[in-house]
Amino acid sequence: MSRGPSLGQLQYAFAAMMQDDLGSLPVWVAGNGLEPVARLRVYRHSIRAVHASALETTFPALLAWVGEACFADLCDRVAAQTPSRSGNLQHYGAGMAAQVSASAVLATYPWLPDLARLEWQRQACLLAPDMSRGDTRHLMRALADAEGDVRLRLAPHVHAMDVAYDVLDLWRHAIEPGPNMPSIRRSACGVVLWRDGGQVAMQSVSVATARAVSALIEGCALSLALQRAGLDDAMPMLQLLVEGQWLADIEPVSDLPVPGA
Repeated sequence: MSRGPSLGQLQYAFAAMMQDDLGSLPVWVAGNGLEPVARLRVYRHSIRAVHASALETTFPALLAWVGEACFADLCDRVAAQTPSRSGNLQHYGAGMAAQVSASAVLATYPWLPDLARLEWQRQACLLAPDMSRGDTRHLMRALADAEGDVRLRLAPHVHAMDVAYDVLDLWRHAIEPGPNMPSIRRSACGVVLWRDGGQVAMQSVSVATARAVSALIEGCALSLALQRAGLDDAMPMLQLLVEGQWLADIEPVSDLPVPGA
């Protein structure tokens, strides 16, 4: 008499079924009035609907721009190419921008991948851990007194990106449609995102400033961040960090390991 699969094997087969690989799983399913394959499809449809709903929550502007049918196709592509590895679907959707870029249907809308990237950054900003803000006067005094290079540690919820299209107005129009359609133009710019009072705030900045902030987030020293961004003057960026209250700490480079070393 042959033994049935173990619980772990059944769980693995059930997960594979979500990706359209039924394998031998139907043999071990009691249909109870339905064919085993049909019963499994009910589960698969239900789970995919939950995943699609999570993506709708994360990418509301993308949904508004492409429509329900196209968005449903993108959800299927994300599920197939980058399925969720966790029961926490707040972190599901990292592959959306890549699927938008790969879509032949959306090729005539080259700004949509930037919009998807922006919404994914918004999600990362929302989910970032809290951190108490540093005392601005103390931090600026420490920066002024520093004799060598420093690292500026930013609050975890601060994110930065550079985009080929100015998508902030396109995002705002999708969320709160107005009478006038925003212009769609290829205009490289930077975006800084942060959490303010439980909501995500966004601001357009120069590409260089966004790249410098990204380098600081990676842990680069101030001098290296400026070098990467091609900035000669740190003051505009520092003013942005101070006004946004994004600085958490300032640390001498000599006391810290070099990122990637």
